[in-house]
Amino acid sequence: MTTIKLETLVQIVSALAILIGIGLVVWELKQSRDLMRSQLISDSLITAEQTNVALMGEDPMSAISRFCTSDELLTDKDFRIVNLYLQTKFLQVSRQIEINKASGLYDEKEWQRLATFQFANIGGLEFGKWWWAEVREGYKVLQPELTALGDKIVNETTEVGCASFYNRYKERFRQDK
Repeated sequence: MTTIKLETLVQIVSALAILIGIGLVVWELKQSRDLMRSQLISDSLITAEQTNVALMGEDPMSAISRFCTSDELLTDKDFRIVNLYLQTKFLQVSRQIEINKASGLYDEKEWQRLATFQFANIGGLEFGKWWWAEVREGYKVLQPELTALGDKIVNETTEVGCASFYNRYKERFRQDK
């Protein structure tokens, strides 16, 4: 091999190494950007959740328990507390969806399982159905996949999910006494 051919080969290999290095740097920057975007989404939705929890007050459980057992026992204050409670639950689902869109950190089945549980809890209640009808348009714009799942579950649910859960625990407690 002549010296000129050897120099040309070394230059080509060096140029390829530089291109590969640049490609790796670009890939790392994209990963960093995706993770940063995920963190920002997560932080903003967690802040919204914390605000809702603070607005619910010190003891939201009595309102949530009444929501699970009978719509008719709810006061105006209870309706507000339950609305914030439901918003907070769906912010958790939204957080998983948005982080997954930004970076693929969650398996899609994770948010679907969480959403299915939340929708099953509200689908058998008149207030739950009313609440979903009121907020679904906002979700439809931002997260059509969540809206489609919600519509399906809320329309098919006849049993009150959280009421059966609540009553099951009340019965266990009374049996243990």
